[in-house]
Amino acid sequence: MKPLLLSLSFLLCLFSFSQSSLNQILDSYENYFELSRETLFVHTNKTSYLPGETIWFTAYLYNRKEGIPLFANANLICALFNENGEIIESILVNVEEGVGSGHIELPKSVQGEKIFLKARTNWMKNFKEDDSFTVPLDLIGTYTKSVTQSLSETSKAQNHISFMPEGGHLLAHTINTVGVKLLNPTKSSPTSLRLFSNGGTVLVHSIKTNEDGIGKFEFIPLPDQEYYVEGEGENGEGIIAKLGKAKSRGITLSVNNLFDDKLAILLKTNEETLGNIKGKDHFVAVHRDGILTLNAFQFDDTKHSILISKDKLLKGVNIITVFDHNLNPILERLIFNEANLKTTKASISKVPNFRKKDSVGLKINLFSKKQAKARLSVSVLPEETESMSPEHSILSAFLIQPYVKSPLENAAYYLRNLNRTKKYELDNLLLTVGWSRYDWADIFGDPPTKKFASENGFQLTGKVLNAEPESDKFLAIYQRSQLQMYQAEISTNKDFGVTNAVLHKGERVYATLLNQRNKTEEPKITVEITPSYKDLNITLSEPFLNPPMVFYSNVKKVDNPSKKEDESFQTTLDDFLIDDRTIALDEVTVTENRIEKKLVHRPAGISDAIFDELKITTEEVKKRPTLQLVLQNLGYQTVITPLGGSIILPRPGASGPGTANPPIVIVDNVVVYNPSRNIFNMPPNLLSSDSAAFDEIYYTHRPIEMGYRGILYIYRKYGSYVGDTPEERFASFVATEGFQRPKEFYNPQYASVSSQKFRTYGTLHWENQLDINESGEAEFVVPTLKQDGAKVYVEGITDDGSLISEYQTVSFE
Repeated sequence: MKPLLLSLSFLLCLFSFSQSSLNQILDSYENYFELSRETLFVHTNKTSYLPGETIWFTAYLYNRKEGIPLFANANLICALFNENGEIIESILVNVEEGVGSGHIELPKSVQGEKIFLKARTNWMKNFKEDDSFTVPLDLIGTYTKSVTQSLSETSKAQNHISFMPEGGHLLAHTINTVGVKLLNPTKSSPTSLRLFSNGGTVLVHSIKTNEDGIGKFEFIPLPDQEYYVEGEGENGEGIIAKLGKAKSRGITLSVNNLFDDKLAILLKTNEETLGNIKGKDHFVAVHRDGILTLNAFQFDDTKHSILISKDKLLKGVNIITVFDHNLNPILERLIFNEANLKTTKASISKVPNFRKKDSVGLKINLFSKKQAKARLSVSVLPEETESMSPEHSILSAFLIQPYVKSPLENAAYYLRNLNRTKKYELDNLLLTVGWSRYDWADIFGDPPTKKFASENGFQLTGKVLNAEPESDKFLAIYQRSQLQMYQAEISTNKDFGVTNAVLHKGERVYATLLNQRNKTEEPKITVEITPSYKDLNITLSEPFLNPPMVFYSNVKKVDNPSKKEDESFQTTLDDFLIDDRTIALDEVTVTENRIEKKLVHRPAGISDAIFDELKITTEEVKKRPTLQLVLQNLGYQTVITPLGGSIILPRPGASGPGTANPPIVIVDNVVVYNPSRNIFNMPPNLLSSDSAAFDEIYYTHRPIEMGYRGILYIYRKYGSYVGDTPEERFASFVATEGFQRPKEFYNPQYASVSSQKFRTYGTLHWENQLDINESGEAEFVVPTLKQDGAKVYVEGITDDGSLISEYQTVSFE
């Protein structure tokens, strides 16, 4: 059954065309959206960076038709561009169940005012509409900019005006609503404009705009008449722009979306048009993402009104399209339905009685009646920060941006704490964007086809040249930086293949040949990794290279001949970041070799808030001479079998889901025990081994992995795989294709955390994927770095599709 709703009952006998013509709209619309669409949001830890800093980010994939996360694994192509559209760096991020994280280190030599982080999947290439996501970022302190220019020159780049009549055009002798937008508004831009005719008569004395330069006004235009809008800023700078002429015949509309429970649509025409269209069927389609409601109406007068309950509308953006009696789309308008949005509020607070020096514990609590699993990304910045001004939140990126033609500016503002004033401003914003991004010529005649596959990991294919198919069972393949071990069956012609493998680019991949008795042997293999990303084929989208300036080209300028005095802007880096060998001591820096012995084996991606760690020191060896005693001291139960086998069990007396399951055991980055993955390869005599042979242990008793198990990392001093002579049993090769290896967030070495520059541009903490427990809470640790408080930015999504976007200030006192 087609997922379409044909509503507002109408009789077939009223139609002046066949039912098949009407079905053309419905069938074409359904067919155009038959292929599922992916929507993407990228949350960066800041939006302003200095050269040498690291951009940390988390990407979310969303099924916007279903309103839930895209529960799939995918290869996400990410590239960082300079303002000329040249790639600075490109990486591939592993998205698991709709969420993936990455980082890009900015070169110290990077130049310009802007950089752009763009992300897309291979699947997105199937569609004409660009579903990629681009984050504009400010680059601080890399340029000197002269502002010695006349106000005339300044206005050419900043204070143009664009107009968008509601529905798409002006109609004479009818009340028209016109959206107005100042392009590139500044603090000195006009906040009030006026409309006057060619003869100088002022028709609208005050057209108010908000901080983004967006507003609207109403007037009745005459045919063949010129109209102008002008304004003057606080500094005396004036602008004037011409409004297009009105059509003598046609239809227009006005939408009132400020009612709490209904949407009012007023269709209007003039007397010159009414005689030709009276009694003829017209249609209003309310639609989005393949779901369409069609309403039939006729003009008996110059006005026709339609009321629609908001409960009958789609949540979020709805596209209103008006068709004439020949089924030609003639008007379009976007509105936002805030009723029953799937959003969840969050609170951020200090963890009471937290006892770690120079750091605080923060807790996030989600307020929802029905708690679902949630994943969040969290940026913590100094309280005085000026480095976070995102254009989008996860709300605007998923609920608004996918339906408009051009990138929106400051869209995050409109959905943050949505109230009546913001509803009015948001409606004005959608008025100014005009028609939606979907072209009805494409909907009727050029639906997308599946040309590009949805990519998930990598495929390894090759031959085991020394295999004996009658006795050799399979090839085991793994990388030390991740838990998964892949087992590939060997065919009779010695071929093997692995699909959807997670590989990290540039790392060594190990393979061993296992026979029917699970004995290992070094394989001689050939291998090919696909897909290949040697040419990422990703470019910066045109709107970011050449931002649109005006809809109407005939813009006039009222000049003011005065000039500003010479000034220059320059931010130096010398007192912000320091070399890795330099240790910051308040306001003094000392360069020396670090003598403190640190943990060196920390696995990628593990969190301090979840994992504890132990360095096996000489003192530890004296107290606990075997690994069994060391693990017992860490809370594990251990058993040595009569044959010398090792069994590690969770700590006694623990309660809760998964606490009775034995932990996953990883020795030297190789998974040796994980029943969830059918891996039972615990080294013999592991527990009875001398503790002096071991270097570090990382452990958590919390059940954090699929299968509800804790994880135990054990590292030996010589750092090789468990076994006496691994080089005799393993072949290896370097992964020429693969994902970026996950990396735990770290703060750079700041020259001073007391400086104003740090308080303005510094970073305290970043959580790339913070899991919320069954109670709707999560805790994490933040270094205070001598700050009195912080601004905390939270973005995320629950498994049932509720969106979370929160911004709060938290005091450390």
